[in-house]
Amino acid sequence: MLSNGSIDGFILSLAEETLLKKNYTHIENTINNGIPIVMFDRIAPHIDCDKVITNDFEATVNTVKHLHRTGHKNIAFVSTMSKLKIGERRYLGYLKGLEDINMPVNKNLIINIEEEDYKKYESILTPIFKQHAIDSVIATDESSAVAAMKVAIRKGYRIPEDCSIISFSNGILARHSDPKMTTVSQHGEIMGATAAEMLISRLEKKNLQKNTETKVIRTDLVVRESSRPLVTK
Repeated sequence: MLSNGSIDGFILSLAEETLLKKNYTHIENTINNGIPIVMFDRIAPHIDCDKVITNDFEATVNTVKHLHRTGHKNIAFVSTMSKLKIGERRYLGYLKGLEDINMPVNKNLIINIEEEDYKKYESILTPIFKQHAIDSVIATDESSAVAAMKVAIRKGYRIPEDCSIISFSNGILARHSDPKMTTVSQHGEIMGATAAEMLISRLEKKNLQKNTETKVIRTDLVVRESSRPLVTK
């Protein structure tokens, strides 16, 4: 929120509960009352306001291709946000990535976790690792990525020689995992700064609801110890 004593505008990343219930009345009322809103990361696509997002679809396509180039053939996709648009974009990117490398979709390697307690992720993933050959994992969040890595290590896999793990986000959990997690960095600081700039610009122009725009922040793959490095000749 930017304010000079009164509420001038809001910068919002929507809560998962709000997105699931699809109850945006309070947001629509705020905009209708002449208060601008800039959404970032978790957004409501149909709400007419400025938005800042990342290239989740393209990022997942590129991550699949990176794993393929580093020798992986059984790429699992672990999602804890399958009911959200952001999770859908990453899932569709996973499918597109497999299509681009001519790799068939193995539905057994698509794991949608709906359990909210991250402490139970390992027990959910353990039987899947036991029943199926998995040599790499793309996870939509850090907690499920760390859980997958722990399960793989308990199974006797060496990370990353036998199994590579890549997570979206680039937070504290990923940077301090052991081994350190390779991540799709969403550049949260850049997203926040861009959202603030968009809101300030709209307030200065006093043009609250016209010509809204969506800016896309490009992600980067930050390769660390949990995935095989790409060897160039």
